[in-house]
Amino acid sequence: MKISCFTRYGPLNSKPIFGSLIKSMQDAGDTVLIDKDDNCDVAMIWSVLWQGRMAHYRPIWENYQAKNKPVIVVEVGCVLFNAQLYLLLSKASG
Repeated sequence: MKISCFTRYGPLNSKPIFGSLIKSMQDAGDTVLIDKDDNCDVAMIWSVLWQGRMAHYRPIWENYQAKNKPVIVVEVGCVLFNAQLYLLLSKASG
């Protein structure tokens, strides 16, 4: 699978998490592009909270949704402080 991982606009604490996810995908045999869209099968972004630096993820989300392609959304929750990592997969229905 060819995956576009958009790391540039994640919060400052996102770098090690993105790094681990990218390594895991590469170890699984996926082709991972960093901050590039080259007609990939799926995109990975940090959040759908369109605020601050993460507002730049909205056009990426909209682009992939318009193409009916999935977007992996990484969110770190605080149910147990920094103990849970959520990956949400969204596919436009149509």
